[in-house]
Amino acid sequence: MNIKFLGLIIAAIALPITGFAESKTACLIHVKTNHPFCVSAARISPQAANYYKVNTSFADSEGLANMNAARCLERALEYANWCGDGAGIKTTGAFAYFVVDGRSVINAYADTATQKTSIGDGLARFTRFKD
Repeated sequence: MNIKFLGLIIAAIALPITGFAESKTACLIHVKTNHPFCVSAARISPQAANYYKVNTSFADSEGLANMNAARCLERALEYANWCGDGAGIKTTGAFAYFVVDGRSVINAYADTATQKTSIGDGLARFTRFKD
């Protein structure tokens, strides 16, 4: 199943139903590394380095990722690669969690070494979905 098709399924399931309050969605990122900070963020500014922290979760700054589960899941590999320097400093990977009303409903883990991403069910179970 490709990620765009999965996103359409998730979007169809998450359509608002008349009479109910609108759901609050967010994309949370968690970059894993042995380095004390996200290298690319530190190159931007000290404030950026303070926001894009590693080994802890932060809200994605891309608006679309906060509204679209498929885009959120793609961000795991993007952040995993972005936080390294492309040479000596590498991350081990990154998680992306698509959250609806405070609950993780779907997540992804991107492995930097293999450049493969696995999908999860919002908990801790993962299946490879994108090479």
